Amino acid sequence: MSTESDKQVVRAYFEAFSENRFDDALAQTSDDFQLLGRGKRVNNHVMDKAQCRAAFEAMGRVIASRFPLTIHSMTAEDGRVAVQATSKVPMKDGPDYENNYIFLCTLRDGKIATMEEYACTHTVVTDMNSRRGGPVEQAAELAATAG
Repeated sequence: MSTESDKQVVRAYFEAFSENRFDDALAQTSDDFQLLGRGKRVNNHVMDKAQCRAAFEAMGRVIASRFPLTIHSMTAEDGRVAVQATSKVPMKDGPDYENNYIFLCTLRDGKIATMEEYACTHTVVTDMNSRRGGPVEQAAELAATAG
């Protein structure tokens, strides 16, 4: 695939995710997809497709409507797409959740095979996990009960 095609796949993923169309987002991923949180002490996880779906759905407990991610730049080369993005998420119980992200997506056969997520872990802990009980960190449990 071309770098533009790779970018289109990644853009489609984030557009669907931002609109809570999780099945459409995950349709852009390979069967063996893995989301890797790259924090050192928190937001450090490896989730498969089922675990991602469970974690995404669990966010509905604390966010007011959806989790919009704004893409500011994308760079593609050799089957990889780097994305610089920000979030501003309305929460049910107070101030918006805002964070900065770098995502490194590796594509295979026109699908996202891996996505590495780099974000401000201090913000994850203080502004998100304290509100939701950390469902991303508990994604394996969530996926097991979702099945």
